[in-house]
Amino acid sequence: MALRSPAILVLSALLAFAQEPIRGPMLGWVWDSQKETLRPVLGIAGSSLLGAGLDLGGPVKSAAISGAREYALALLGDTRDPALVSLRDTQPSARPLPDVPSGANRVDLSPRGDSAALSYDDAKKIVLLTGLPASPSVQASFDLSVEGMPAALAVNDDGSVLLATYPGLPATLVFDSGGNRWPLSFNPAVKALAFFENSRDALLSASDGVYLAKNVSDATEITQVWPSTAAGAVAPLDASRILVVDTDGENILKLDLKSGENLTVQCPCAPTRLTRMPGGVVFRLNEVSKGPLWLVEVQDSGLRTVFVPPDASDPDMED
Repeated sequence: MALRSPAILVLSALLAFAQEPIRGPMLGWVWDSQKETLRPVLGIAGSSLLGAGLDLGGPVKSAAISGAREYALALLGDTRDPALVSLRDTQPSARPLPDVPSGANRVDLSPRGDSAALSYDDAKKIVLLTGLPASPSVQASFDLSVEGMPAALAVNDDGSVLLATYPGLPATLVFDSGGNRWPLSFNPAVKALAFFENSRDALLSASDGVYLAKNVSDATEITQVWPSTAAGAVAPLDASRILVVDTDGENILKLDLKSGENLTVQCPCAPTRLTRMPGGVVFRLNEVSKGPLWLVEVQDSGLRTVFVPPDASDPDMED
């Protein structure tokens, strides 16, 4: 009798219970915008499947997921009511946040999920939350009726500073929790932003490369760390290493900021993001769609890209 490979055995087992609550091997969770739900990524990198969506009492119109804290900040129903979902529970459920205004369009979490920025396009404002996930509270609210809504946002873990970028203009704004704001002394148009964990240091992915902004404040020191016109999403791996999406070659670059040493891996997926999953070594590269969900795994030997297949039994996933 022919032997079955370990990968086939893992996938077969996952298929058997993909519709049931799972607390076996998991890579984390993703927001499925098509099904408007949160779904687990079951298994391990290279042998994983998307599990069934959570029933949270209403459609999830938007959500951000913290890999470090294992929770989601979700916007539920047509009124987009903010709610916290602990993803460590066997049966996750939504906990409403009545003190946080409804109607947000987007949620951006800090690197460790301690703070969040909620964007309200209609009201042209940003609401800053701190104390997540245990004791969430509104720290500040920013009126953006003059500046307009930014294309990208980043907030640091203690909620002391936010960065907002407007790619159509050479303007990146800094907001602090006291309600102050000022332009960053930086001319290139910024496409993507990311803070380091527990820090005011940030990465700026700009039109001419990636920059390190030290101690974001009114006297920020900014240094170019990778020259390129094709820099896309960026993410710190740790205090001295970063990941960068190279949009021209569909590559993911790992760069050591101290030595300058770098490694790349190719992904045939047009990567648009670098979202850290639990464990800190796997990053999501795209959104849930009709095609595969792509991931990059950081290994001691380098990088590798793997995919999570779409639901073969789901007619909505067929081309």
